[in-house]
Formats: sequence, structure tokens, C-alpha cells
Amino acid sequence: MKDVVITAIGSVSAAATDWAGLLAAGADGASAFSPWPEEAGPPGPTALIGQIKAYDRKRYLSASDQRVADKFAAIMTLAAGDALSAAGLLQGLSASGLGDQIATITGTSKPEFGGFYKFGQPVLSGQAGRTNPALFPYMARNVACGQMCITFGLRGYSSNMAAGPLSGLHAIARAYELLRTGRVAVALAGGGECLSKSSLRMNRILFKGHHRAAAPEFFGHQPALHVPAEGATMLVMETL
Repeated sequence: MKDVVITAIGSVSAAATDWAGLLAAGADGASAFSPWPEEAGPPGPTALIGQIKAYDRKRYLSASDQRVADKFAAIMTLAAGDALSAAGLLQGLSASGLGDQIATITGTSKPEFGGFYKFGQPVLSGQAGRTNPALFPYMARNVACGQMCITFGLRGYSSNMAAGPLSGLHAIARAYELLRTGRVAVALAGGGECLSKSSLRMNRILFKGHHRAAAPEFFGHQPALHVPAEGATMLVMETL
């Protein structure tokens, strides 16, 4: 069995859109949370969300991908690109053949709700003729994994975990096993989520009572503060 190390991290969140900014977030006492939007039916007057309000879509996506990629695919690709860049792997992936050897494993829960809305909105509004077929792939949970593979020329093992809130951790565990057993030498693994009106409504149902709690609580049986948030974190993992 081989030893596995994390050699780089890329992260995009409501607090910051890069890893260095995330480490410094909160030092000034400012909150990264914002009020739950009225159009998504707040569960209470104090309900909060963690929304990414600005991020760099142009850093890695091609001009054509920028036009059609949804927010989830864009932030996942941004986190993946930053991780690959920090690990010194971004340049020359295709020419070196290393792209064929990198496993890409992502984890997520319900980010496709936004894709369903964007693709289906013309139909729902009685304008089916305006349906854009280019948006159809963004209804799939594995679209972000595919987007980063295409963007960075990653042609090794790829998979998407979609088993619930811990899917990102599941993806990292899967990458660890592939690396530890010698099946791959490098893995790009992590997870992300994206907010939408649909996901917030579902969140309100699943976590009823938790949005109005005063503080988070990791153990116990009482409702604890739950703040729906979006973001992405990708790790470059390698064997020693």
C-alpha cells in the first residue's frame, strides 16, 4: 500500500473565491452569510444562506463554455483549475500525457435543480420553441465532473458521487483508495453544491426548524442552526 498526500487545494465559497482568501476570511468579523431570498420562501425572518455573489468564470472556461455553463459547473471548474495550478500540473497536461493518468472524482447532492429550471423554464412558461438544447447536459449531476475533464484534458478514471450531503467526502475517500492501492498516481477529488430556488425550497422541507436555531450544534438531538450554502473545494492527491 502507498502513502497518500494532499499536494494542493482549490476552493470557491461565499467567504472567498480562492484558498488564501478563505484562510483569511472572518478575521475582520464580517459574515459571509446573507438573508434568505424572499422569492424562495424564507422559513423565518432570521434565515440565512451562504451565496457566492461574484467569481471568475473566465479563468479556465473557454468562451463557448462561458456562455452555457451553469454556476455549479463554473465554480467546480474554477476550484479544480486552482488546485491543478497550485500543484504545478496545469500546464502541458495534454502534451505530457499526464492527463490520461489523473483520476477525477467529484461529489455533490442536489446542484442540478438550477439546470432543470433553466432548461425547463421555456416549457413551463408555454414557450417550448425557445428551449435551448445546449442547456440539457446541465440537468445531470455529473456535468461538473465532465466539464473539468473537458476543460483540462483529464482522460483518466472519472466518477461522480451523489449520495447526499457527505458526497464530497465520499469522493475524496474513493480517490484515497485508488491512490493507496496503486490504481492511479494522481487524483483530483472533492465536492461542491450550488443554490437555486428549487434547492432552497427542498432544503426548507428537509431541515425544518433548523434554519431558525441560534447556533450550530454538531452533537445532540435539538435543532441546530443550518445555513444552506454553495461552493466547491477540490484537492490534488498524490502518492509518495
